[in-house]
Amino acid sequence: HLAVDLDFDEVAMVEHDPTHFAKMIQNVLPLLAALTAGALGPLLSADAAPADDPRPLFDARSIIEEHRCLYVGLDALTDPMVGAALGAILLADLAQVAGDLLNRGSADSAPVLVFIDEAAEVVNAPVIQLLNKSRAAGFTLYLAAQTVHDYEARLGPGQARMLLGNPGNVIALRTADALTQRFCTESVVQTALATCSDSRSFVPGVIGSADGRSATIAARRELRESALFAPEWLGLLPDLHFFARLAGGRIVLGELPLLADVAGDATAAPGRTVG
Repeated sequence: HLAVDLDFDEVAMVEHDPTHFAKMIQNVLPLLAALTAGALGPLLSADAAPADDPRPLFDARSIIEEHRCLYVGLDALTDPMVGAALGAILLADLAQVAGDLLNRGSADSAPVLVFIDEAAEVVNAPVIQLLNKSRAAGFTLYLAAQTVHDYEARLGPGQARMLLGNPGNVIALRTADALTQRFCTESVVQTALATCSDSRSFVPGVIGSADGRSATIAARRELRESALFAPEWLGLLPDLHFFARLAGGRIVLGELPLLADVAGDATAAPGRTVG
């Protein structure tokens, strides 16, 4: 006979009303079909049994434990639905591994650097959890997006604000979006500017006599509060110049280094801090 070992959830799924279950998953079926069609099927659902397939199998845990580097190109411009789904799956896997490392203690774990370009395409609840809690597990996240509106369109205003409230460092290139400008500069403190003015006056008095002549020279200095870096200035930054609001309240205005290929050798002109 055939012995089948099913847990409670699997039994409940089998006993679920088929019509209702079909309604529950009708929005998921097209995505599952896209993730298992064509070349994605063998990549995402690899079979470890064939001995003639030399390709190794990896997951987030093995990549971290073996100190490997993983690059994933999601091609979100061509197929945004599949790209967003794959990104969400990978980030959810990372969140699960981070939680396990945190529970086991991560004192001996190597740092894990996660770079997410065009992050608004893939951000989800696990990303917020990673930002909130994964630092103790050795994770450091770098998220890059165009504007604050990109996160709001993906997550909604409330969750977008939760996500944007977590990063300790904010680095911005030139942006014309007013909301993004305010977000990048909202915690920049005011500074005191000194305004100096001077005045001179002269009373000639009576002609031919020194009586009645007078002269006055006065200087005045006033302090007034002003923005250290006004939000609208982000729209005026030159190419490769950036504004950075760093942890601890440090404000940096700098220039990114320019990479050039000279006779096949990659050289870099050093960046500089403007202020």
